[in-house]
Amino acid sequence: MSEESRLDAAEDLMERGDPVGAAKLCYGLLRSNDPALLVRVGKLLVRLEDLASAKAAYRRSVTLNPRLASAHSALGVVAFDEGNTAEAIQHLKRAVELEPTDIDKLVMLGVFQTEDNSSADEGLRLLEFVLTLDPDNSEAHYNIGVTLRNVDPGRAEHHFREAIKNDPEYVEALRELGYLLAGLNRFDEAEARFSAVDKMDPEDAWNLVYWGTARWQQGDAEGSRTYFERAAKSHPEWALPLWSLGALEEEVGNFSKARSLYELAVSIDPDDEVARSKLDTFRSRYGDKPD
Repeated sequence: MSEESRLDAAEDLMERGDPVGAAKLCYGLLRSNDPALLVRVGKLLVRLEDLASAKAAYRRSVTLNPRLASAHSALGVVAFDEGNTAEAIQHLKRAVELEPTDIDKLVMLGVFQTEDNSSADEGLRLLEFVLTLDPDNSEAHYNIGVTLRNVDPGRAEHHFREAIKNDPEYVEALRELGYLLAGLNRFDEAEARFSAVDKMDPEDAWNLVYWGTARWQQGDAEGSRTYFERAAKSHPEWALPLWSLGALEEEVGNFSKARSLYELAVSIDPDDEVARSKLDTFRSRYGDKPD
């Protein structure tokens, strides 16, 4: 069986819900001398959540063909997922040098740059340049909105709306627009966006947290509790909805419940600094057994 046939079989196994079988075939291809095939191998390994092996496949691909833009961009994505933004930018710059008219790579580079304080302005300019080439690019509009939401909410709102106009089911843009509008006390408009996202993805935890926060801003503790609880139920591994619930319960005077929620949040994610801070502050105020 050829290498390509083996990879096709691995991808088919993955689609049919057999990751173990897919992995066995995939790992046997890591020493391939076909750069393009190695990129496909790496992408399958990412789906198998083996980033180290995926990176090895991409690096071998680049070694075999340093001018393969797809390998450089794939390495950039893995580096970004690992939290190494500087390395991600480096790889995407190389990919863009090789394929300067590839809109998707330009957008990806702009996104990575906006995540790095030292290159955020450069990234914003690049995303704005993309819009001169492709005015309807929803990804560029969305990421400009994300970059500007805390410094220029008016421009951010425009770009979120443009992203949604071009892609009415763009969940992230709808959700972030809702959060922005809630922050501007335009709650009816915000609720419409949260509701739209909820219909498309009822388990979108960020949408539920944003919705709960908006209800809290309006003094609706019961409504807020409902959405925080839904977020916690849909993503039990996430501490944020739990300490949000804890803060709500503390505010309304349910101290025992608040303490339990803070403690649970810290036990789930000991590295969550907000959860730890809220628990420490609570204990300093009330002790271990508040009334």
